[in-house]
Amino acid sequence: MGLAAGGAAVLFHNGIHWLNHWTYGYLRHGDKWRFAAGTLVVIVAASALVGFLLNKVCPAASGSGSRKLIKHNFYEAILVQDGHNLEHFIPPRDLRSWQQLPVSAIANFQPVLLPSLEESVLRDYLKRYPYQLFPVVEEGRPAGMLTRREAELSLEEKRDPRLDKAYTCPPNYSVRRLQQLLIESPNGMVLLQESASGKVIGLVTLHDLLRAEVAMAETGVG
Repeated sequence: MGLAAGGAAVLFHNGIHWLNHWTYGYLRHGDKWRFAAGTLVVIVAASALVGFLLNKVCPAASGSGSRKLIKHNFYEAILVQDGHNLEHFIPPRDLRSWQQLPVSAIANFQPVLLPSLEESVLRDYLKRYPYQLFPVVEEGRPAGMLTRREAELSLEEKRDPRLDKAYTCPPNYSVRRLQQLLIESPNGMVLLQESASGKVIGLVTLHDLLRAEVAMAETGVG
């Protein structure tokens, strides 16, 4: 019985992960309003489904003590699986306040930045970190974005890696303006760039935005 339950949990987790990947991947290519509305609909629906299953399968884990019984909620578990460190975020209770928040409220200020494209550095970073995307910097300033696949191919083919464009914004950018940048960015990542020095001081990913929206949906809007 325990083995069957564990198998079902794994299948359900992978199913939600697949849904997350394809739905948000599709919504990214539309306009910002469809993206914002679509992500909220998917998040609320998935949260409701998880809550329903918890009530049916494990009522003890569905109440106010559920955070003590499980380490992360479902979407947080997906982020952990993708190699992201989680920081607790306390969201506003209305959509207008949320969209006016500065990007710094949801950003990661401990980014892993690739300082060089030398072979030894690439091999070291690929071995040490599980990430699928690396911001590349030159003297701290953004030079481009390197995907894990491109880094591996460049090493195999013994050539210089090709970089994608890096999208940047200042830390005081609003979440509303960030949403448009994330839609434009092909890799779902925006770098925070210090205005004075031009150096990269943090980053925000599509997952950071979705995690914050999950928290907002859980607390209620309005």
